[in-house]
Amino acid sequence: MSGNAPSTHQFVVNQRAVQAWILVLGSAALGTGIAIQTFVEGRHGHLYLFAVFFLVPALWGFLPATYRWTLDHRGISRGRHLVLWEEITRLDLRTFPKGFRSSGSIDLYLHAGNKRFVLRTYVERDACELARRLREALPETLFSAASQRRVEEVWKRR
Repeated sequence: MSGNAPSTHQFVVNQRAVQAWILVLGSAALGTGIAIQTFVEGRHGHLYLFAVFFLVPALWGFLPATYRWTLDHRGISRGRHLVLWEEITRLDLRTFPKGFRSSGSIDLYLHAGNKRFVLRTYVERDACELARRLREALPETLFSAASQRRVEEVWKRR
């Protein structure tokens, strides 16, 4: 799965990774602080659940948003791992529309052989450009026009 770094003509997804890292570190620090204080003061175990309330979103929810992905004519990469467009066998798209509980986000699960990667973005401009590039690079069976519309409608007010 590893290959050469992509060319200089690339699109970087999650350019706002700094904000995602702030969410991860802030949530993790708050959860860890609550857990330590609960342990030191010898309080009841139910307060540990309150600490987990901050730790789980930090690691499961926000951490994938910190990964910087690049797309170019050869494929999609994260760090030194390059997935060629031809290697992608399945693509699952999950959208979370803008609303009362969400500011809008998409999760893109890329399947290449026995590997699975998660690309998550909370930024509308990144998501729309990502959808456009995927539509150009992948066959209709993997990423259709309907999928592109789903991505573009995530941040529309209902």
